[in-house]
Amino acid sequence: MFQAVARRNSPAAAPAPSPSVAAPPTAAAVGLELTRWEADALERFAPLIGATPRRLIRFVNLYRLLKTGLAGEARDRLVGERGESDVYRALIVQLAIVTGAPNAAPMYFRRLQHMPAAETLPLVLQSLAIDEAFKESRDAEVVLSVLTSARDWPGTALRVEDLRVTAATARRYSFTAWG
Repeated sequence: MFQAVARRNSPAAAPAPSPSVAAPPTAAAVGLELTRWEADALERFAPLIGATPRRLIRFVNLYRLLKTGLAGEARDRLVGERGESDVYRALIVQLAIVTGAPNAAPMYFRRLQHMPAAETLPLVLQSLAIDEAFKESRDAEVVLSVLTSARDWPGTALRVEDLRVTAATARRYSFTAWG
């Protein structure tokens, strides 16, 4: 029945492509593919963002949506040839924060704006850990867990300037009102 309705509602029937002739993937389809490094990064933070499958799916889909929206050259540079780019790493960290800690995320982003660009994650963590207002947020522990995992991530240490590159993008894809 569904096939009959689909045929009736479709424009003039064009012949279906032969199964042996595959169309080249569109830019959007290429953007949906994850590299080994992206998948490893998403897996690293997935357990920290919450216990619901909905949050996990949202986290992964937000990253894929953002990646798909990039032009080809920017998408190619996002991760680098061997996962060496700090951009995708910073983006995934901050998407984990906005997805897993919607209440504490605004305080994290405000703190990030006021820190010196060369500061490292240990100092970001330290400044948040001693902030009483931040610690009162019901999901502050998620932010601290995500940043701790990012701090312990092998490779180049992320700095405040790396996080600022993707902060506005991550904030835009949260469901939190920003003040």
